[in-house]
Amino acid sequence: MAHCLVTCDLFRADLDSLPRKIQTRTVAKFPFLERNPRHPSLNSHRVHASPSGRDIWESYVDKTRYRILWEFLPGQDLALWRTLTEISFSGQH
Repeated sequence: MAHCLVTCDLFRADLDSLPRKIQTRTVAKFPFLERNPRHPSLNSHRVHASPSGRDIWESYVDKTRYRILWEFLPGQDLALWRTLTEISFSGQH
């Protein structure tokens, strides 16, 4: 069953601020997230587990620095929260 991707304003602003080549790579990951968020090419892993059960996940856009932060929503939806570099994400903790 496919997941529906839900984006927020912050995600769209992040995406718009990325170089065009990285925007294209990011959007190319959407079908993998929709079909299987744990697809090996995404290297998805939990980066934050909250007591409320709202776990934040990270998936790779590329092997060097760009990441998508997302979470499972009730039902089949995925909320895409941010598109960041690994460096900027580490500053988000």
